[in-house]
Amino acid sequence: MINKIIINIFVLLLLSFLCSTNYIFAAKLLDWNDINVDGTSWSGWSWYPHGANDYGAVGWRYDDGQFVSGNSNWMPRIHEKTDYGNSNSALLDVNERAPSTSIGASLKVYDTGVSNTYQSCWWYFWSDNFGSQGIADNTTDRLSFYFKPTGIKDPQADSSNISTYNIHFGTYLCWPGGSYGAGKDCPTEANGQHYYHYLTVNDDAWLHVLLDRHPQHKRGASLGEVQDNPASPKNYYEYMNSFYLEIRQAQSSPTAYWVDEIELYTSNQDENDISITSVWVGYWPNTDKWEIGFNDNSFSNYNNDSKSTFEIRYSTALITNTNYSSALIIDPVYHEVGTTKQIKRPNSWKRPVWTRFTLPDTIEVGGNRIYFAIKDVSSVANGDGHNAPSSNIHTIDYVIAATSANLLPAAPTGVKIIP
Repeated sequence: MINKIIINIFVLLLLSFLCSTNYIFAAKLLDWNDINVDGTSWSGWSWYPHGANDYGAVGWRYDDGQFVSGNSNWMPRIHEKTDYGNSNSALLDVNERAPSTSIGASLKVYDTGVSNTYQSCWWYFWSDNFGSQGIADNTTDRLSFYFKPTGIKDPQADSSNISTYNIHFGTYLCWPGGSYGAGKDCPTEANGQHYYHYLTVNDDAWLHVLLDRHPQHKRGASLGEVQDNPASPKNYYEYMNSFYLEIRQAQSSPTAYWVDEIELYTSNQDENDISITSVWVGYWPNTDKWEIGFNDNSFSNYNNDSKSTFEIRYSTALITNTNYSSALIIDPVYHEVGTTKQIKRPNSWKRPVWTRFTLPDTIEVGGNRIYFAIKDVSSVANGDGHNAPSSNIHTIDYVIAATSANLLPAAPTGVKIIP
């Protein structure tokens, strides 16, 4: 079972890590850093080309798992998501890894060419919620992963007609007694506990995605109805047990994505998870360009009056609420407010915020961790729809790809799951 854990205590490494990040490392979910991974070969997991689960989809099942809720639900498993009539497969790609690691592989999900829907999608299932497995608790508030999509249409993020959400990260929560139907518990979804984190991204680069507890939508809910930590008093990540990652819209040609280093964290400072949510940052080394994006969830209604303004800073040192003003402000290419270096949400009717920028070559050194902080500086006096809902920042970082010789030490493993 996936709830078998090994507790690895590295005191000196842990202290060093806590001094260099705004997040306390909690647990790895999937990182594919085992040396025994390649193609469909994955130590401890078996590949089923014809399914062997209730979805009849290709994928992997964990060898030490078990049938749950009937003889067709083997858990844990990760496999194809077939909602749109598409045909996907996957492999462990040893030639493509997140920039933060130089070992193992990443998971590549790709169109098989059998259908013409072209939406790469994949499910990730655990048998019980993360809290019951000891890999999250009531403080866990971040889910981090590196993600590289390819083949998606330009979301027009450099225009005021910014397309809405070309990537979905869908989550499911479960707990005893909370599920649909009498007597159903995990892994069956608790009543109404399906949420969506939306991303609006450009492709062909590794993005670091850092999700908080403030999704953009709940199935069946109206706009503005989803709050931070929406299952409260139950903690969002503590009661999560499954998710999917998908290219949302049908594309005109085959798509693929790579995902790597999926981890859970707990913030060690208060951050703005209201108007700065579902954050990502990416670097395109071939063009030496950076992009950053997020969603503004602070308005209950989006219209011509729902405007907001943000400032983004960077540093090679940790940025906190206290030292934020000491970090350097980016110079945005798109959506700048005059010459302030602040940016506006490009479409007041939609939640995505996005810009492109460059950074000094001197800090884009292999192995360097670059820290970013976003601050909502909205003010009614300056024409915004309301004052900033929080004075706190929201942080994310990015590791420049490096060889094993100069790669930063990996975050210490406080609790490591098997697998």
